[in-house]
Amino acid sequence: MTKITQFTKSNLPALRTAIDAALKAVGDAHGIELRAGNCTFDSVKVTFKLEGKVLDAKVNEQKEKSDFLAYCGLFNLRPEDFGTIFTSTISGGRTETLTLVGFELKRRKFPIKCRKVDGSIILLTEMVTDRIRNATDAAKKAA
Repeated sequence: MTKITQFTKSNLPALRTAIDAALKAVGDAHGIELRAGNCTFDSVKVTFKLEGKVLDAKVNEQKEKSDFLAYCGLFNLRPEDFGTIFTSTISGGRTETLTLVGFELKRRKFPIKCRKVDGSIILLTEMVTDRIRNATDAAKKAA
């Protein structure tokens, strides 16, 4: 490992990798995920933002649900729409089965947060709210 004499754009990725490796041990000990976030630097000083995330799926789901309940009215959705499973045609003309899990309020064009069957997250426009409401209503009638 080479000693850093000044910070440059080319040596920061290696430093970030080393910091993330060290933070992994601390995060594992506390049951959370820790990583180095955005950074600013000049030739003699670097500042990394520390980002932490709770790994407990139940805690994360409770947070998503409470946020959903607080903001669903902004998107013409109802509290019972949380967790609705629906289909939507996404880019490339593919039809995906999605589950409504919340919102990304800072994303004006794509604020609707859904989970694909494979577990990945996709953001959609508000145009899907009618489809979500219809899927919720259909599920109620079927029950």
